[in-house]
Parts: sequence; C-alpha cells; structure tokens
Amino acid sequence: MNNPSGLTFAFGEAPVSTAKANRKQPVQSRSQATCAAILEATIQVLVQQGIERLTTTRVAERAGVSVGTLYQYYPNKAALTEAVRTEYFRVMSEAVTSNLATPETSDPVDRLGAALEAILEVKRKHSALSLALAKVPTDENGSDFSADVVRHFASVLVPIVAGSAEPTLAAQKEALAIVAAIEGALSFAVKNEPDWLYEPWFVDNLKGLAQVGVTRMAKALATPPHPRALPTLPAEKTTE
Repeated sequence: MNNPSGLTFAFGEAPVSTAKANRKQPVQSRSQATCAAILEATIQVLVQQGIERLTTTRVAERAGVSVGTLYQYYPNKAALTEAVRTEYFRVMSEAVTSNLATPETSDPVDRLGAALEAILEVKRKHSALSLALAKVPTDENGSDFSADVVRHFASVLVPIVAGSAEPTLAAQKEALAIVAAIEGALSFAVKNEPDWLYEPWFVDNLKGLAQVGVTRMAKALATPPHPRALPTLPAEKTTE
C-alpha cells in the first residue's frame, strides 16, 4: 500500500490486497474446504521449507488436490502468499477490534490490555500462521504487509484514546510507535522465543508498553501543537 500524502494514517483500511477480488471465490462448502486445505498446505510449506521452495505444485501435493484445482482459486505463488496474509489479518483483526471496541466507557489502558490478551491467544493458537507470514514480509508490489498491519491497528487505537478530542499528528505518531513496539516484541517471541508467549513477565511487559503508550498519546492530545515561528522580515529601508 502506498501512502503518498505522508500522513501516518492516510489509510486505515484492512491491509489486504485487491488480488483477492481477481480470483475465484469459494461459495459451496466443498470449495471452501478445498481452499482451507490449500491455505493450510501453503502455511506448512512456508514454515517447513521456506519461501524459496514454495510452489503451486508442492502446495497442491501437500493439500491433496490437483494443480488444476489449485489454479481455480490461486493462479500463482503470489496468490498463495496473499491468502496467508489475508488469513493472518482476519484472525488478528477479529481478536483486536472486538476487544478494543467494547465497552466504550472503559479505560483505554484496560481495553488495550484486553486486546493484548486476545493477540497473545491468537499468536499461541496460530503460531504456524505467524511464522509463515514472517517468511513473506513484502508482496509482489514491494509493500510491507507487516508495516501496513501496524498502521491499521494504530489507526484503530487513536480514536479510542482520543474520544471526542481531535486526533493530533503527535498522538498518531505515538500510537504508531507503541503498536510497532508491541508487534516487534511479539514477532521476536514467535520466531525466536515462543515460550515467552505463555510467561507472565512477558505479558506484563507488553501491558507496561501499552500503558506508557496510552499515557503519551493522552499527553499529546492535550498539548496543542507549537505554532511555527513567523519568519523575521527585513527592516524596511527609509528614505530621508
């Protein structure tokens, strides 16, 4: 996704490609089961063999379908990796937004803490999916999907902390920084220290990051931006 305006949250939509709209969509339960099998096979190949060995032939064989059947839904390797990204975003989005959205009257720190608990549960349950995504950090257009996910969830967080206040650029930057820090810690744990996802000290550290982030966002919202100093004009020459 491009962000030509330069604003942090010029886009907050779900970071999934329009490529999904260009392939056949499963409607019948049998087709849905086939797509699910292909997705699972793609994840397994990515985790076990890496992006370099991911091919439509290898995935079809692992899924137990013909290459022709696979091509009906996923015409190439890029479509397979796109499916992994889309599935990752779906499970993460459902977990995060459901906990951030309600109840609207509760403290933002508590809501973010609940969202973190949901994220950890997703990471624990779908660790293979997270690992697979880490092996395909960019799409065929060079867009960094992980960065787009961070931007999206930061854009969800801003109005929760801001409430009725006008979100400032400083608050948006604080949200982006805290979400990026949390996602970075989670990604490291998934790839290198998966046991951390179950350890209380790690969860407490993430919640501490969240609390610091919300506090800084609230401060940024309450502090008006510094007005730019007007340029000093040269003194007018007087004629005698």
